Amino acid sequence: MKSETQSPDILIYTEAPDTGGVTHVIDMLTKSANQEWLVMLVCKGNRQLRTWENAVAARGVIVKTFALRGKLDITNWFDIPNIIKVVREARRARLFHCHLHTPFSCSAAITIVGIFTGTPIIVTEHYITQIGHLRRRKLNPAMAALREVKIRFLLWTKRISLKFVYRVITVSASNREYMTRTFGKSISEKTEVIRNGIEIDRYSASEYETGTVRISGEFRVVTIAGLNNQKGHEYLFRAIVDILPRFPAAKFLLVGDGHLRRYLEAMTFELGISNAVQFMGFRSDVQSILRSADIFVLPSLFEGLPLSLLEAMAAGKPVVATDVDGTHDVVIDGATGFLVPPKDPAALSQRIAELLADSRMRERFGQAGKERVFASFSDSRMTREYSELYESALA
Repeated sequence: MKSETQSPDILIYTEAPDTGGVTHVIDMLTKSANQEWLVMLVCKGNRQLRTWENAVAARGVIVKTFALRGKLDITNWFDIPNIIKVVREARRARLFHCHLHTPFSCSAAITIVGIFTGTPIIVTEHYITQIGHLRRRKLNPAMAALREVKIRFLLWTKRISLKFVYRVITVSASNREYMTRTFGKSISEKTEVIRNGIEIDRYSASEYETGTVRISGEFRVVTIAGLNNQKGHEYLFRAIVDILPRFPAAKFLLVGDGHLRRYLEAMTFELGISNAVQFMGFRSDVQSILRSADIFVLPSLFEGLPLSLLEAMAAGKPVVATDVDGTHDVVIDGATGFLVPPKDPAALSQRIAELLADSRMRERFGQAGKERVFASFSDSRMTREYSELYESALA
């Protein structure tokens, strides 16, 4: 029986345990051929974690709930109590794997673990391209100058932390290129790509029971994304204004929640599209919603490699997505869907309307997308690549 008193082989830290990427990695570890690994997950406790904590514990994963403060600022350098906890656990482990869902969230902990322990460190950069969007808000000159000082400090500390890292993992090839452009060739030499994967067996059936009733002539356009500044819902809403006159029965289903919900709900009323947009919040029946969809849309400003996009394509749905790092690693423009420039409502509306008007195109794109995901983005492939990386590091 494995217990917390044992020294873990692999210590995984993440500030976002409820994200698909980390859940998939935990599932991957517990399904790995090497069942002798003792895995410890350190993360902030939340409702989502509690839903699967007992299940992963039964499969040999120990869970400890604490988290570093400060995802996009310098306060994580002063979170001494939690840094000490991370260092203590990392010192006991044979391998420290840190999942970063913001680029600077663990720079202090990685640096201190690197200085005071001999534990190899692996970092997975889920959203490294967020760095390119830190200056997107317009500020007055004084505040802009302070922000610039902060960004330069964070980049400097990030470079220091990367010196102690054994391997950097990016979830797409374009993210790897961004790492190289931002931090230089020395980082490129120890950076590998392990693309996100999904459980494609869940999508292997050729037909699905949707359990939903649709109005004659109705189209369903689904977006699965957090309601935050990254996902670009406001540009989709402006596209909807142009789409509805041509397709008045179209319905736009938004799965996900976030701090911008009230703002976005108010925006639908201001634009006169509230009857066509449904805010569905967090849902446990995402597969069913995707199966009933005609099109999947993802208007993000930046991405790592979006699991929702993989899931939509695996469900055989044509997609319209913004041409950003990570997304264009998945979508083949004109073959599995359409890529459009970010922040471009006109391009979004044009491509969505094209697909709504052409059922044969929807079917062709959907089938091609499904074949692509099944061939290149399976969880079994991701499992194998992470297992090989861990075996190399543990050796």
